[in-house]
Amino acid sequence: MAIITTAEYKTYAGISGSGDDTFIGVCIGAATAALQRLTGRTFEGGTLTEKYSIGPDQRSIQLRNWPVTSVTSVTQLLVSADTYVLDSDVYTFDATRGILYFYNEAWGRWFVDSQYDRLQPYYAGYRPAFEPGTFNYSIVYVAGSAVTDDLKYALYQYVDAMFAARRRDPALQSQSIGQYSYTLGKTGGLTELAGMLFGPFAPGGVV
Repeated sequence: MAIITTAEYKTYAGISGSGDDTFIGVCIGAATAALQRLTGRTFEGGTLTEKYSIGPDQRSIQLRNWPVTSVTSVTQLLVSADTYVLDSDVYTFDATRGILYFYNEAWGRWFVDSQYDRLQPYYAGYRPAFEPGTFNYSIVYVAGSAVTDDLKYALYQYVDAMFAARRRDPALQSQSIGQYSYTLGKTGGLTELAGMLFGPFAPGGVV
């Protein structure tokens, strides 16, 4: 399922003929790929399996896609190559922002210590957190669609830029698309625009 279609873009751009349909389709594909590459998100929702690296004393994980409908499983990948599936009552999540939290009420429970590869009790004064490591948690969850009107508009503007680049005067040094201005005549002009258009949709709002 495409985030935007050729027909939708043509309606937005006021294009009635079909002569540019193939080129528009290529631009939409390139714009969608740039969006997903820069944000790490899929936007269309569904059941997703993702791996995450964890830093010291980290008690939350920003999932790549949101809103979150449900979390199916959180699996810790141990140094022995074994796995441990966390009980669902030791974590919770913010559905709107897509953040998974180690649940504070896990105090007094047991956790898997990856250093010793065994269950250890939480002790007084210790606040439980996800175990640090590189890609040591696998999370399966269901995300809802994040395709919004402002996301579609950002893609329309990026396609505008590619459409305009095909016809622009090579002597032009800069160009404006809506409220955004970006530099031409150098490698990365469209990349610069992609960062401006798609950055707000990345986790944390920064590319």
